[in-house]
This record gives sequence, C-alpha cells and structure tokens, in this order.
Amino acid sequence: MNNAITIFFLFVSNLLVGQIINLDSTFNSTGLVSTDFGGLIDDRAFSIALQTDGKIVAAGRSHNGLDYDFAIARYNPNGILDNSFGTNGLVTIDFGGYTDRAQSVAIQQDGKIIIVGEGSISSPITDFAIARLNVDGSLDTSFNHTGLLISDITGTNERAFSVVIQNDGKILVAGQSYNGSDGDFALARYNSNGDLDTTFNSNGIVTSNINGVADIGNSVKLQTDNKIVLCGQASGVFGCIRYKTNGSIDSTFGQNGIILSPPSYGAFDFDIQTDGKLVLVGDGQGTPTSDIALYRFDGNGEVDSTFDYDGHVQTDLINTL
Repeated sequence: MNNAITIFFLFVSNLLVGQIINLDSTFNSTGLVSTDFGGLIDDRAFSIALQTDGKIVAAGRSHNGLDYDFAIARYNPNGILDNSFGTNGLVTIDFGGYTDRAQSVAIQQDGKIIIVGEGSISSPITDFAIARLNVDGSLDTSFNHTGLLISDITGTNERAFSVVIQNDGKILVAGQSYNGSDGDFALARYNSNGDLDTTFNSNGIVTSNINGVADIGNSVKLQTDNKIVLCGQASGVFGCIRYKTNGSIDSTFGQNGIILSPPSYGAFDFDIQTDGKLVLVGDGQGTPTSDIALYRFDGNGEVDSTFDYDGHVQTDLINTL
C-alpha cells in the first residue's frame, strides 16, 4: 500500500448514473498525484482549499516515526508540488503531542493559510490546534507570536473539524468539546492575531448541546448576513444550529435555533445556496449498510418540501450503479 496523501481531480460534467468518468490527464499527466511525507505510517489528507492563483493546498496528517503531525502540501494547478512552499512543497507541524491532525484549511484574503485540527503539547487530552502559515509556508509569527495555537475550550478533550474566515479577518473554528459526560458542538472565534474574540459570547467560545450524547460540529459556514451556521452529527441525526454574530443562538431558526433531521447517522458537510437554503450531506440509515443522504432546509430552518417532496433523498450508490 502506498502510504501517501493522494489528491483526485475528475471530470464529472454531464455525469450519468453508470457512466464511466475520465481522469483529467492535464493534472500530473494522469489525473492523480500521490505525495509521501516520508513517514513509516499512512499519510492522510482531510481538507483542501484553492488559492486565487489556482494553487491547491491540502492538509491532513503524517507520521514522523514517533507521532502524528499536521501535514500540508501545496500543488501547482498542474498537480506538481509547488517548490516555493515549505520544503519542496511540503510543511509538517508538530505541536508536541501524539495525535496532531489537521482537519480543515482555509485561505485568507492576503494569501496566508489557516489550518485547524486537534493537537496537544504533551497531554493525551487534545484541544483545538490552529496554525497560520505565510504564503511561502513559514509559520506566521504575527499569529499568537509563534504561528501556532493550542486552544483549550472546556478543559477536556476537544477536536476542531472546520474553519471559516470572516470578511473582517476574524477566524471561526468549529468542532466538538466534552462537557464531562458527553460531546457538544463547539465554536470559537479568534481575532486575526490569535486572541480569542471577547465580543463573541463574552469569552470567544460557545458550546451547545444539540441533541444529547454525541454531538459533533463538523462544518461551519457564514451566511451573507454574517450569521453563523454550524452543522454536524447530533446523536444519530443531522443537526444544525445558527448563531448571531455576537455568539448568541438565533431563536428564529428552526426550533429555538436548532434543526434536527429524522433518524440518520449525521451530516459531515453542508453548503448554503444563493437563496439561503441549506443542503446537508452525510450518512443515511440504509440496509444493511449506510447510504449517502441529503437534506435541504429553507433559510428559516424548515424542511424544504420542494426537494424530493419531503426535503430528503437517500442514495445507495452500489445498488444504483
């Protein structure tokens, strides 16, 4: 097995069920690129972002022989590693703990790169881990003086899964925190220098119990009015919550600020249409295995019955093909 990050680019225009798709041969000659960070254990990419110049930034984890690190690679539009970034196109970041893992990457307007995930300095307990890189891949020391930040949300295990950058440069980081007995959605907002933004819920942090035991905030997005939507897995269903810009829950959305789907496994990502509707994607409860599930809600958090009649579609790809 090739223990390397693999990036896939596919032509999928006019794709029909059962139709063979063609890899884009203008990308690394084959449509595929595999990048080995040099460790002995698997390298994995979890997030990707496109720069305005078409360069591609992929972030995930690699193993340095002792523990896992953040791993970031930048590719030119043709799929070749960008040698102007880091060392031969690669950057690894060791926060000091064993399980450092980058889960999401975003590009600032000035080209600087924000990477978030989970990490720790030495304890087995993980916290939100955030790094900011200059355009050349070096650590940006204007961010928390070092370019690195371990952010303790609740004093117990925390993991960051998503990042979005506001137009004013503030940084929203979302994920999961533990309240001592179960998991909650967690959201933190930082000023551009890495300090928690105390205008957001008074301390820069808000945690929310969405649906009980196992709530995980997987994806955060900004609406055009700057309200913040966080969606994810909510104890066996798709769940979303909407916050006002000050971090308070927007009670005009769904039921007291929260929407929940019928039983599913949970949403892993979502996007906001230009008309404000939310499209969520994740696992649905299939037989005997899970299926791809989509839900669509309107801008008020109500099920959109114009989407497959009941706001929900579930697809078993294997049986469909």
